[in-house]
Amino acid sequence: MHHLAIYRKPASVQLNGILPNRNSDPKPRLSVTRTFFLGRTRCSILNCRLIEITDHPKHPLSNGAEEHRFRAVGVKDIDVSTFGNLCVDIVLNVPKLPPKPHDQLKSYMDELSRTPPDKEYWEAGGNSNVAIAASRLGLCCTTIGYVGNDVYGRFFLDVLHSEGISMVGVNEQSNTFNTSSAACETLLCWVLVDPLQRHGFCRWNH
Repeated sequence: MHHLAIYRKPASVQLNGILPNRNSDPKPRLSVTRTFFLGRTRCSILNCRLIEITDHPKHPLSNGAEEHRFRAVGVKDIDVSTFGNLCVDIVLNVPKLPPKPHDQLKSYMDELSRTPPDKEYWEAGGNSNVAIAASRLGLCCTTIGYVGNDVYGRFFLDVLHSEGISMVGVNEQSNTFNTSSAACETLLCWVLVDPLQRHGFCRWNH
């Protein structure tokens, strides 16, 4: 099956020198969230205006000419889509930055992640930052990737919901699409800041 994707030109957005939000609440709550489930047969066409060429495209006409038969499928207008690198950032103040040797770093991170910090230190990170910024500009956005069916993954989906962003979830183990996967854990990025305001980034699967 071949697919031809035709992308829609984003609508113009007027700016006033600031990044507008959709309402005055710093974490707006929208009533509608668009979550998409895609099967394996549609994995190559994600949320864009498209035309699909059928398995048997050529059909003779009465005048002897031939034409390609096109069928419109899954029409959905998306202005911005991000792919992969979905994580939860945890920003913490620490007495000193973590050690560099791998074995010491592993012990340090295992101890740090043993008890989840308070949610006030959590943020949606990775490519979701692009989607959030674009959504606040008034664009229709989706993000593609996977998060775990865990407390961090549910937090991440809640943030997308509040920003009006849809998600196409990829289950890496079964090569299918869903919103979250029990077979994987949500990627965490620990942003550690010492008393001198130096910081280190530590990516860790809890």
